[in-house]
Amino acid sequence: MGYRLRKKAKKLLVLLVFGGGLWLLPNTMAATLTIDVTDVRSDQGQILVRLIDREFFETDRNGRGMGAFSTAVPAQTGTIQVEIDELEEGEYVVQLVHDENGNGMLDRNVNQIPIEDWGLSQNPEIANVPNAQFNDIKVSVPVEGMKISIRMRRLD
Repeated sequence: MGYRLRKKAKKLLVLLVFGGGLWLLPNTMAATLTIDVTDVRSDQGQILVRLIDREFFETDRNGRGMGAFSTAVPAQTGTIQVEIDELEEGEYVVQLVHDENGNGMLDRNVNQIPIEDWGLSQNPEIANVPNAQFNDIKVSVPVEGMKISIRMRRLD
């Protein structure tokens, strides 16, 4: 099952002088990011999707803020596809959380280890996640858009 989401991309206005008149045209150069979310273990709860730009990544390392864009889609066992439309071309980290209990966050045990499934763009090795830098896990979304695949995983 796929989900199509529209992000309100920043639109620029282009000023044209044409035939003695002044015309305002919207910039329609917006990308679509298609995310195949694989290895979803159950249809309980929701998949939280968060795109994070470099500035936000560097100022919010605890991961509790909203990011450049965030949404939730219903969970479904197996693979689901999420499309984010009207996205500005640029570099983003994509974070996913299988929020099985619907509380809107990644639940952790007393040792701060996640107890719900999660995924990151570039599918880094688990051992590298705590020290991952933006450039290690970013995706560069061109204006023509792109498709990526993120595997959900759990640390148990």
